[in-house]
Amino acid sequence: MNTRKAFGKILVVALFVLLFTLLLTVSASAATHDVATEADLTTALTNAADGDTINVTQDITLTAAITLNKQLTFEGNGNTITTSTVGIPFNVESSVIFNNISLTNTKSGSHLFAVWAGKTGSVTKNGAGTFSTTQRLFHVEGTLTVDINGGTLHSNDRIFHTEKGTLTADVTGTASTPVTVTASHAVCGEQSGTSNVTFGANTTVTLGGYFNHFQGAVSSTTTVNGATITASNIGVYTKSTGKVDLVFNSGSLKSNGYIVQYDGSGNGKTTITGGTLENTKSGSQGLVNTGNGTMDLDISGGTVIANAQVLWYSAGGGGTIDITGTPTITGSSWNLGNSSCTGRIVLNLGGSPTINCSVASDAIQLTTKAASNVTLSGKWTMGKVFYFSNAAHEVEIVGNDTEISVGTFYSHN
Repeated sequence: MNTRKAFGKILVVALFVLLFTLLLTVSASAATHDVATEADLTTALTNAADGDTINVTQDITLTAAITLNKQLTFEGNGNTITTSTVGIPFNVESSVIFNNISLTNTKSGSHLFAVWAGKTGSVTKNGAGTFSTTQRLFHVEGTLTVDINGGTLHSNDRIFHTEKGTLTADVTGTASTPVTVTASHAVCGEQSGTSNVTFGANTTVTLGGYFNHFQGAVSSTTTVNGATITASNIGVYTKSTGKVDLVFNSGSLKSNGYIVQYDGSGNGKTTITGGTLENTKSGSQGLVNTGNGTMDLDISGGTVIANAQVLWYSAGGGGTIDITGTPTITGSSWNLGNSSCTGRIVLNLGGSPTINCSVASDAIQLTTKAASNVTLSGKWTMGKVFYFSNAAHEVEIVGNDTEISVGTFYSHN
């Protein structure tokens, strides 16, 4: 017998068996479960394997919570899963995709999704449909990733809440399927944990309260890449002892209160490269540090409009303020300190910004009691004044092409 031919036949048979086994495995792991009732759904979740599809063929009412601990795709076909009796209907422990489906919890003071301590999961929402609840849409104590690509998010209270653990979320619509967000607050946190949330293009956010609200020891980075945001109160508020950052690249934020307020002992940075941030409340400041921590600012583009002082440091906290590029900054004045402020200010003024101050004098006031530094470079034109008092501040003009044109420049100690 020809050994080589025999070996070849054996190899062909083995490969065929392997391929057949793989096909059976793929087929078995991609089953579709049609569900029309709560009983159907419960049975499907019990029998499903990772990779299966739950095909929702009719509206379903839940009377008990479910645990999502398998990698599943829900095809909603425009239907709704709703409850009025379950406090938290969806407990996430794996990766789940929802396509063209609505999930609604109408029970008072209740959440929609939760991931608990020690658990990890992800939620992806594609297409139309509404996720709605009466309190927290996403409650995080473990590790949760959220990807919203279309439809509506609604909460009577807040969309994202980090109690502990880690939240990573991206809310970005498409031209054909935009995202609409309505709530009291968008991103919140307390106790501890980390929150990283991005609001992208084709996304409209309308809030009855705050855009961001943090306390405890939560650390957060919120990035805006094209969203349109309206807040009936403060834009970003933090009393956290953690680090809270805002990165604003494009889009708009209109607040009926401070645009950003640091009010605790934590630190953070607001970076503005583009877009428009505007305060619409009469007599209210723009970017504000009323706490004892550090609020750093890096403004290189975009537009900042305040109804009163555009920058305001008024307590024990200081910060580094870098102005570069060509931003437009409008307000009554810059109030960097007062007679009781002890925070150290480092003010680096460069680029070729457009500065609009409405006061007749003292446009930029550096009046903190802490000895501070001012570096001037670039091309600045102002008809108002720089005013320094309460401490010996260092002022340095750098660069061969620096042009500083102001009506008055003086110090009073």
